[in-house]
Amino acid sequence: MITFNQKNLTLARRAAAEGMVLLKNEHSTLPLCTDRPVALFGRDQLDTVKGGGGSANVWAVPVVSFAEGIERQGKVYAPLLARYRAWDEANRDVTRRKCYRRNDPVSLPEYPITEREVSDAAAACDTAVFFIGRYATEHFDLRDVPGEYRISAEEQALLTLVTKHFKKTLLVLNLPGLMDLSFLEACPTDAILYTGLPGMEAGNALADLLYGSVTPCGKLPDTWASTLADYPSHSEDFGTNRIVYREGIYMGYRYFDTFGQDVVFPFGFGLSYTDFSYDVLPVTVENTVATVRVRVTNRGKYSGREVVQCYLSVPDGTLDQPRQVLCGFEKTALLAPTESETVTVRVDLLDFTSIVRRAPPIFWRRAPISCGWADIPVIPQPSVPFA
Repeated sequence: MITFNQKNLTLARRAAAEGMVLLKNEHSTLPLCTDRPVALFGRDQLDTVKGGGGSANVWAVPVVSFAEGIERQGKVYAPLLARYRAWDEANRDVTRRKCYRRNDPVSLPEYPITEREVSDAAAACDTAVFFIGRYATEHFDLRDVPGEYRISAEEQALLTLVTKHFKKTLLVLNLPGLMDLSFLEACPTDAILYTGLPGMEAGNALADLLYGSVTPCGKLPDTWASTLADYPSHSEDFGTNRIVYREGIYMGYRYFDTFGQDVVFPFGFGLSYTDFSYDVLPVTVENTVATVRVRVTNRGKYSGREVVQCYLSVPDGTLDQPRQVLCGFEKTALLAPTESETVTVRVDLLDFTSIVRRAPPIFWRRAPISCGWADIPVIPQPSVPFA
């Protein structure tokens, strides 16, 4: 029996909010105004996916759905939400027996909404929030089929109607990983927010971001490629319980950075409601540890936190090396507009040394360190040789 107290709930809510990633925000879509109603679309607003299944599952009661969280902090177009709730309740047991029979990764069937219902909601609201959710458990990844890695026909048809009738559309992705986003070419949305699997405080955390009480500061832990075939780990074994590691050292962003492969969203990417500037101070090296200091200043209108990411590029040598590797990161405190903080990241260069027998020493004074995904170059000085 897990005992929940306010301290733990507050921590879970903060962790969920800071882990969500703002991927797109055009036309001042976010943050939302609390006094203007929004229309919610998608079954995931009620059947919010808090986490994975099987051994990854943690029984948490209650789970705050996305719809509940938004209702608590803003205004929701009530007629549409009421119909979603009635349909969800009437179909809950049937769809769960159908979808979870083998613990396969699934998406739940969607409420069969009509264009008239969409247009009625658009007449009452300027902004729509469209939810896509995916559930996954052990054994293998989402399969490359509609309703799993790809958008389902139901979701595609509904999103087409929503983007047609509403002035602004926010897409919320409640996913255990990534999915194909090529459907956005036909019906682009004004904003995209990736929640991952946000836990029992999912709805409250999402609402904190949507209404601006928390400024997004999450960064992508994966590279979001254009197609599944772009990933070097993709093969004919995808979607099965057989895995062959053919990509070697070029895993994730190391592959895309090294070979110049275009992506939808890069590793470490994440937008904010505010803007930050970096002032990179001289890097010092003592023994094998490089100390990187970056002065971060909030240049925008919202308070927020920023994650400074440091990437290391090694000198050319006998062994193959990726273009750059993440060697450290640090998050600032909450910075008010015009406020600054100096962030320190310490990197033990021995952790990134490749050893070649009878090879000459590698001098790290030639190895640049860049800070942030803006790729600001920093050259460490002085430095020490490594064999």
